Amino acid sequence: MLQVSEVSFSIGDRQVLNSVSFFLQSGDKAAIVGINGAGKSTLVKIIVGELSPEDGRVERPERIGYVPQIITEEVIVRQGCTVREFMLEGRGLNELDRQLHGLAVKMGQKLEQREMDSVLNSYSHAQDEFTRLGGYEAEAEIEIILHGIGLSIDLERIVSSLSGGEKTKLAFARSLFADSDLLVLDEPTNHIDWQYYAWLGKYLQGVKKTVLVVSHHPDFINPFTKKILEVERFTGRLREYYGTYDEYVSQSALNELALMRQVEWLDKEIARLTQSALRLQYGGPSQASAAQNMFGRIARYEKQRAEIVEEVPRHERPLQFKFTVSKRAGEIVVRSRGISKSFGEQKIFEDVSFDVHRDERVVILGPNGSGKTTIVRMLMGIVNPDSGEIGFGHNVVPGYYAQEHENLHPDFTVIEEVQASCYENRGNLRSILGRFLFSQEKAFQKVATLSQGEKNRLSLCRIIVSGCNLLVMDEPTNYLDPVSRDAVTNALSDFEGTVLFVSHDAAFIRNVRPDRAVVMPGGESKLFSESLLST
Repeated sequence: MLQVSEVSFSIGDRQVLNSVSFFLQSGDKAAIVGINGAGKSTLVKIIVGELSPEDGRVERPERIGYVPQIITEEVIVRQGCTVREFMLEGRGLNELDRQLHGLAVKMGQKLEQREMDSVLNSYSHAQDEFTRLGGYEAEAEIEIILHGIGLSIDLERIVSSLSGGEKTKLAFARSLFADSDLLVLDEPTNHIDWQYYAWLGKYLQGVKKTVLVVSHHPDFINPFTKKILEVERFTGRLREYYGTYDEYVSQSALNELALMRQVEWLDKEIARLTQSALRLQYGGPSQASAAQNMFGRIARYEKQRAEIVEEVPRHERPLQFKFTVSKRAGEIVVRSRGISKSFGEQKIFEDVSFDVHRDERVVILGPNGSGKTTIVRMLMGIVNPDSGEIGFGHNVVPGYYAQEHENLHPDFTVIEEVQASCYENRGNLRSILGRFLFSQEKAFQKVATLSQGEKNRLSLCRIIVSGCNLLVMDEPTNYLDPVSRDAVTNALSDFEGTVLFVSHDAAFIRNVRPDRAVVMPGGESKLFSESLLST
């Protein structure tokens, strides 16, 4: 089904993937895990054919469904295409339906027997294919998928009339519905709200196709995965574990402990043999010969030790940082008065008004497509409201974390990006970058070449050095591994400024402990309670 053999790939001087090999049989459900920047998305792009490996090969099925981390391209459809037609085209069912209709019309005509036999044969083949693709149950399945990922739209709706968020979710839904033997999903939970994670996991568990998922959410992948593929950050090697994510964590810990015990035993033997060999090497011929044999054993043990150490998973230290504030803001930090926004004929929200006060923590909640990111982009001056006003109060220094990092400069190096954001001359930028896990080599790497997880860390680093007193954050935990997510939460708990953020990560929202919520699309301002997370 999928055979990855001795695949290697480098970015600059760094070998991201080092002789990676694994095999997935038909129907396997597997997850690729690893810390940010380990090479997970690079491996996925090689698997689906977007990148070519430097060495090795990939044998893949012809029919692959692929959902990237970021669905950036506008959904391309013919003029007037409905949601139903767009979804059906994912399996080629529209064309088959037209064929069946045309053949049925021919069968009603007066034809010679040979021609009628040909039409009947063609109709039979088309009907068999239509049945194989689930044509008769397709509409019901489409409804289930759309409802399952939280997309409530009429099937007769014209695709071009949907909002950007709705089009993204529709493209995701079509990838799930499409006819494929292998389904590859890179961080699929980024495209849906947290309350739909369980449905997606159950859906993936039930499909007959092979599934390969990249995810930072153990609770999402644990129920349906039976194989875990860990990409190791330092060596670029891949470690394969059988079982669920929880079983992988247990196996990994036990394997590491066993390997370290072998290293401890070898260290003791090397020390003992070295002491004995040094004592004997200047004795008589027999003693010198014994010493020489001991040195041979020592060399073999040292080689064995080096091989074992290479196998020990080396975990990168966790992200460590603290937000700093350069000056105190006024009482009103953000003010919104009667803002409205439409895209084409689709009204996203209207007459939204709210204030954010100094030192408050306010979360913007609502389903995908309700305008959460649009509110943030309006505040930052990226999008203009159709009516109303939104802006900052007195003495506000905003630090903006964009969901897709569009405010980063792709041609800058990492250190140039951070330097451009400093609110004062900083002589220790390399030290600061080190706290965000950017090595000396990474500091001079172009922003465009970074992984999404690395761009997350860079965006956080920029905010740290900006001295902001208002944090404006749009989905800050997307693409972050669990350890880095905890680091962001801890840093926010100590932040002495104001926070306005968008998130669909329920655990993260609870840990930040917001004072209030702005609930979209209506824009109603409410005291925060956990009950709002289930609406």
